[in-house]
Amino acid sequence: EDIGRIVDVIRELEYLDEVIFISFSWDNLMDLRKLLPNQKVQFLTAKYDEAMIQNVIHEKMDLDIEYPCVTKELIDILHSNNLEINCWNNTDTCHVLPKFSGIHDRCFLFY
Repeated sequence: EDIGRIVDVIRELEYLDEVIFISFSWDNLMDLRKLLPNQKVQFLTAKYDEAMIQNVIHEKMDLDIEYPCVTKELIDILHSNNLEINCWNNTDTCHVLPKFSGIHDRCFLFY
């Protein structure tokens, strides 16, 4: 219900093409996909496992993951499935980017 109201507001502003929905809640992203099957979404997480990676691949969701979890292998897996990977960090360690020169998509810092 809340997801629908958010979508309605953004749709009324004619801005859906400019929005990437990002959430820690898998269920919220799946609800969003029911309303907007082709909308760009990112699953936000601080960790991952093989099952979660398979789920984002299956659902065609980009990944927004905490910086220390990013590996070249993870980047390669996602990119080979035409998915983007963003990284975020809540410390100042992101200044060492690029961790994998030329491979990362984006990095966001939260202080």
